[in-house]
Amino acid sequence: MADRIYDTNEELVSGLKARRVLQNPKIMAAMRKIPRSDFAPPTQRDEASNDKPIRIQSLGFNISAPHMYAACLEQLDPQPGMSFLDIGW
Repeated sequence: MADRIYDTNEELVSGLKARRVLQNPKIMAAMRKIPRSDFAPPTQRDEASNDKPIRIQSLGFNISAPHMYAACLEQLDPQPGMSFLDIGW
C-alpha cells in the first residue's frame, strides 16, 4: 500500500475508511480519540497523520503505518476490556 500524506488525524481516519482499510465504527472512534501523534517523539509529530511508518532512528525501530494497525484491528475485532500489543523488530 502506497504511503499517503494527510494533514490531520481526522483526514487520516477518513482516508483509511475511504480506502476500506478501516470499517469498524468502534476502531474508527478509537483512532480518532487517540491520535498517532501521542506515540511519536515530539520532533516527529508532524509525520503522525501520514499513513506510513515513522522511523525512530535513535531507538532503532519503526512505528508501523496506520493502515497496518487498522487492518490488524479489523481482523482481531477487539471487544471491551481487551487489549493488544504490537511488537515489531
